[in-house]
Amino acid sequence: MATIQDSAKSREVAVRENREGVTDLRAAIKASEGQFALALPRHVDAGRFMRCALTAINVVPKLGQCTRDSVLAGLMQAAQLGLEVADVRGQAYLIPRWDGRDKCMKASFQLGYRGMIDLAARGGITITVDDICGWHGDVRDVSSTAEPVDDQFNPTCSETLNEVSQD
Repeated sequence: MATIQDSAKSREVAVRENREGVTDLRAAIKASEGQFALALPRHVDAGRFMRCALTAINVVPKLGQCTRDSVLAGLMQAAQLGLEVADVRGQAYLIPRWDGRDKCMKASFQLGYRGMIDLAARGGITITVDDICGWHGDVRDVSSTAEPVDDQFNPTCSETLNEVSQD
């Protein structure tokens, strides 16, 4: 019985510490708003960037366990690139990871594929995203011209749809 109560108390303490970490992190982000505004490109609204950053902290509670400097550094990278750190648009993410060398949680900046598309479009590069499904061993020959070309798709799958190979 005492073990269950101890476990519940330790869980309460962990939740309270995480809330305090998130509150401290939110205050640090709000205090750095001026620095983010200076780093943002002209086409990005500083208020929107701040709302997205604070939303990311709320959506991913483990960011409250990360070092303040790593979260602020990740947000600064996003600001310099003019990308929003939120799951809604998928441009960039802050990923909480354990740093075994420093023995603490750190947030790392992760560029999303939509952020790559946005950066390429801003740079004047025209790109096309293709989502054709293929299987291991399938051969696909795609022409490297700028015009849309029909793909030559040669499936090498010998099984029927009802049979699944056990690799």
